[in-house]
Amino acid sequence: MCGRTRMARSPAEVERLAGAYRWTGRERYRPTSNLCPGRQSPVVHRGPGGANELTTMHFGLIPSFTAKDEKLDFWRLANARSESVAQLPTFSRCLARRRCCVLIDGFYEWHAEHMGKQPFYQSSNEPEEGKEGEPPLLWLAGLYDTWVDAEGKELQSYTLLTADIAPQLGWLHTRMPVILGPAAAERWLDVVGTAPEAALCSANPTCNLRWHKVHPRMSKAQYAGDDAHIPYSPPEITSFFKAQTKPGAKADASAENKAGPTGTAKESVGVKVEASAKLPSFYCGTELRPTEKADAASAGSGGAKRADEGRTGGPRPDAAPSPKRAKAAEPPRSCGGGSGSAHKTSPKAAASGARKAPPFASPKKATPADPKQRSIASFFGSKPN
Repeated sequence: MCGRTRMARSPAEVERLAGAYRWTGRERYRPTSNLCPGRQSPVVHRGPGGANELTTMHFGLIPSFTAKDEKLDFWRLANARSESVAQLPTFSRCLARRRCCVLIDGFYEWHAEHMGKQPFYQSSNEPEEGKEGEPPLLWLAGLYDTWVDAEGKELQSYTLLTADIAPQLGWLHTRMPVILGPAAAERWLDVVGTAPEAALCSANPTCNLRWHKVHPRMSKAQYAGDDAHIPYSPPEITSFFKAQTKPGAKADASAENKAGPTGTAKESVGVKVEASAKLPSFYCGTELRPTEKADAASAGSGGAKRADEGRTGGPRPDAAPSPKRAKAAEPPRSCGGGSGSAHKTSPKAAASGARKAPPFASPKKATPADPKQRSIASFFGSKPN
């Protein structure tokens, strides 16, 4: 498909290079470097007297039988395959009397690359001529038709013939427009003396072209910059991985990694905490037994750290013990009988009565003692004989 061309010559240059004696719609022509279907460009065709005429037409064929209230789609028939135009009614009726040559500076094709589709601009490789060393115009084989809208206004449009791409450009695409030389263009335009079959035989594309990459921004049909055809060198992929830092920033960063906030070298990312020999001061608020001290010390540095820091909702290290813990720490009462002797408990009862607090257990919130509730020490009181 050839869906994007360039025609940026001035009206005076177009008239001189086309060799036409009359130009219809000259005021509608707008030079552009990004011509897409729907826009207008100059077209050469044979007039009633047999001489070449210029007419400004829309790119993208709108057949004459299109409904008057139908929305026009210039993209649908922007190209026609030269191998099948004689068999398709849409194009075959134009092949006999409505052949034309579309004048362009060059055309664009897209090639799939690792960074996306890269547009290429192709133009004539003949010796440069004209203003600012522009290469010669390309004459493309086309067909045109005239459509009349509901108000009686005529709209002339054209389609470009395409053929298999030349072997030299097979890496770029599979199709290319039919580019005509001077002799082939003359036979193609001679609708009276050249039969359609002979005209198609003479429409062999030439491949005397040159090409180069252009900026991907011209891929948008709305882009109207004059630099759409300017050669472009895309950045190499290695440039995306270069560090965008100021001079000296890398050295500063390495120095900061070696020295900490105080100027000392950091050994590692994590914080090294050694086990503290000091036991937490809020284990039940009382002196721990030797076995409890050993269990707490064996918990490791992590438990000692958490114990020293405290937990959310727990008492502060300097807080007084709660009344319940104080009563639990009281020695058991003596048994009744009037003897006043201390009640002796078995080792099993002593072990069950004095339970160890788990090293990581969250202490309960201290609450005032309720006089209606019996304390745990009252269960060890005297019982009647």
